[in-house]
Amino acid sequence: MFIMNYFIVYIFLTITIGYHQVCFSQPKQEKIIELTKLMKQDSLMEKVIKSTLGPLLSQQNNLKTRLAMEKKINEMLPLINEMNEKLLENDLVKIYMNYFTETDIDELIKFYSSPIGRKLHSVSPTITKELITIVNQKYLPIILKTVSQN
Repeated sequence: MFIMNYFIVYIFLTITIGYHQVCFSQPKQEKIIELTKLMKQDSLMEKVIKSTLGPLLSQQNNLKTRLAMEKKINEMLPLINEMNEKLLENDLVKIYMNYFTETDIDELIKFYSSPIGRKLHSVSPTITKELITIVNQKYLPIILKTVSQN
């Protein structure tokens, strides 16, 4: 169960950090909020968790363990969503403010409003799912084997 909790936290941090990076002017802050809405960051986390944990759960041969893991994940989703909301509304804006100028934010808004920006947003969860599946199949067994030997 420790590995499952670690994995969920890892996914949460990776997704959040991977998509985000931002001085404090009200218009800039409002534009950053607009950008996060365009990027649909609020729903991304839950989608990624559900899509990436599926392969991990399906690898569990023990039905009791799999059901316990599913229950734990479902119990954690409201907390993860609450944390994600706070992260987007508070922390993400501050981070974007540190790394992006208002002009940068305008360009990002243009990009995510464009067809290719919408496509990137649309396929990102699938790409992430494929990467996590590869990690689960090729690399996680090596990590788990190494951890169990220590």
